[in-house]
Amino acid sequence: MGKGSVLKEIWHKWSKEEQIIKTDSLKLRDMSSSSQTDQEDRGVSRRNFLRGMALVGAAAGGAVGIGEGFLPAVNAAGSLDVQSASYVVYIDGTGTVSARNGTTGVVDYSGTNAATVIQNAWNQVMAGTGRIYIRKGTYSLGTTSLVASDPSSLWEMIFEPGAKLTYSGTDFALKINAATRGNIQQFNLENVNIQSSGTAGGCIQSRGGYLFGMRSLRLFNSGNGPVTCLDLDNLNSGYVTGGWLNGPWTPSNPIGGTAGLRIANSVGDTSLVRVFSTLISGCEKGVQLGTSPDTSSKSAAAIKLLSAEIASNKYGIYAYVGQGIGIEHCWFENQASDSIVIDNPDGSNTPAGWEINYNAFNEFAGVNDLRVTNYLYYLRAQGNNWGAGNVALTQNTGAADVDIATLLPAQLTMGGAVPASFLLFKTLGVMTKAGMPTDEDFKFLPTEPTRARDGLLVVDTANNRLWIRSGGNWISA
Repeated sequence: MGKGSVLKEIWHKWSKEEQIIKTDSLKLRDMSSSSQTDQEDRGVSRRNFLRGMALVGAAAGGAVGIGEGFLPAVNAAGSLDVQSASYVVYIDGTGTVSARNGTTGVVDYSGTNAATVIQNAWNQVMAGTGRIYIRKGTYSLGTTSLVASDPSSLWEMIFEPGAKLTYSGTDFALKINAATRGNIQQFNLENVNIQSSGTAGGCIQSRGGYLFGMRSLRLFNSGNGPVTCLDLDNLNSGYVTGGWLNGPWTPSNPIGGTAGLRIANSVGDTSLVRVFSTLISGCEKGVQLGTSPDTSSKSAAAIKLLSAEIASNKYGIYAYVGQGIGIEHCWFENQASDSIVIDNPDGSNTPAGWEINYNAFNEFAGVNDLRVTNYLYYLRAQGNNWGAGNVALTQNTGAADVDIATLLPAQLTMGGAVPASFLLFKTLGVMTKAGMPTDEDFKFLPTEPTRARDGLLVVDTANNRLWIRSGGNWISA
């Protein structure tokens, strides 16, 4: 079986597993008393359930104690319609945090230190396979991080709507880091809500993972420092979908180093990551690929950003590295400087193979929708609504196929050492080039046939000439 077939099989199996997980989590949510109305609606069935439990307990010669934070065990009699978690964590009115064992129904860990209770329960989940479920309430971690076991696999962490972790340290609130890539694999985060007020670090750091899923994250940084909502490094095969990543950056509070999503920072190569339908805002760099200088970056390959909203950042996406990057069907709005920057300051780890297609840019005049600064090869940008923004291709941009039909001439900048070959700009059928055109200019890849044809017009901006292709030759007028 080929590598592609193996990956498809893995993803197919994983999708089926995720559907089961989603079904389980919805059942768990049905258990929660999220409102007084909900409690009243469930009153009769809840009483019948408890009465059944009491009868079963009496018949067994034992007693069943029902506490304030009671959640029935998955294997308890009478709970046939409920699938519980390995551990359920809840907080009462006195601030006491408890972790109830989903199999035995016993509170294994309890205390006022939320970080300790949650960490202990999570350790037990990761020691086998299972799920930790955090019920609604605010859990203060202080300056203590929650740390995943290395190695571990087949576990998930789910937050009930209304559950939230607060963190004031300078590391990351939740750390899922493996010393060797793949040591932590097949894990899932769902509805995780973290608010960090530290001046460094951030909300979630995941390094060395494999086959992972992160759904409906709500990650907020408020500290004045170089903070990151979600740091993904040295990962392979996973996705981030839904949710909101928000930082403290504003034009009046321009904090440097803040990022919503940071990929391939410095630890290891990151590949096959998909980001769907996520709002990223309030950061110096909404999405950051690699770091500067890029000699310290690792590669980011086959990263796809789909149907995301990138708004109110300084830079929407800032890339120092990236091969096989796709940005499609996204909405860019209200960036202070650029929507997408592809940078390569020292010429190493050259970005290549970018697809920027079918996006909508709703930026103010003077803001760059797309800016390439140094050494990008194989860029295709088709079907975009550029709005009032600019497209700036400076320095060495090779093998570019950029549709600029919606741009006014003043919105396009071609400066620096733009090569004569492998450039194609389309605007109502008329192309521009600094110099005499050749058929080689009409290739997207060096190995594909030219798309030059008779009747093409090219404006020579260097010599103020008009060229037309006729009979297979380029004739100036």
